[in-house]
Amino acid sequence: MTFLSVLVRHLWLPKRVVCGCRFVLCHLLIILAPVAAQTCPSEKLRTKIAEIERDLQGKLGPVRLHRLEELEDDIVMPRKAAIDVETPFQIYQVEQRRFFLDGDKILQQMPWGRKFSTYVAVSQDGEHIYRLAGFRAEAEENFKRLVYDYHLPPPQNPSEAESRALFCARVVFGAEPEQRVLGDEQAKQMISNHFFSHHGEADRWWRSFRSKHPKTTLSVTTVNAAAGDYLTRLPLFWAPVESGTTPEIRELQIRVNRDGSCQKDVESSR
Repeated sequence: MTFLSVLVRHLWLPKRVVCGCRFVLCHLLIILAPVAAQTCPSEKLRTKIAEIERDLQGKLGPVRLHRLEELEDDIVMPRKAAIDVETPFQIYQVEQRRFFLDGDKILQQMPWGRKFSTYVAVSQDGEHIYRLAGFRAEAEENFKRLVYDYHLPPPQNPSEAESRALFCARVVFGAEPEQRVLGDEQAKQMISNHFFSHHGEADRWWRSFRSKHPKTTLSVTTVNAAAGDYLTRLPLFWAPVESGTTPEIRELQIRVNRDGSCQKDVESSR
């Protein structure tokens, strides 16, 4: 005899009240059971993230990991898919903390909110870390391991290969989207912004570039390579912050292997 049945017999509760109680209890169980099941993995994941942040502090200062779910979607399931898939890992970009604790004092960093071209992936259970862009000695091999561990689908055509290459350009090799050159007009605008709209300097730079590279096409291209691989050529605008250094347009060549992993073929100046 259930608890609700006892109440009905001894307290003569109306049937509709009993039905209402059952409805509430059932929904509480549905809601609370998954939460209870996920408590340990979530806590372990938070602990692992805090550990990574501490490890990076000596090199980058006080930082935090900022999750980028759109990157997880890009690598696990194409955006055109109509279903929502829970990824088995999370992708984070490292960014500077604005406020941080130093002993019992709250300090502030300026400029705040800077994002580094440093990425890590962490499994949902917090067991596995994949150090990607920003960890040059490990990035390619760790991404290959990520592809293998989670059976990420390899590209089936040049379009899918190009999408994988653009993902790797950012997350594995640290080339941020704002560095990509997608045509002559965009390149001219990037040069103009670099020279703070000093049109004379920007025009001279552009004329010099075109005289040296009259046939260079400033767009992303992907072609079939040997043994089922693909090769993507990605023009990048390289402009270091140091004064007196001339900006360049470089080409990053990424080979997307038949297993879905990526490797940098070459990065050359134009």
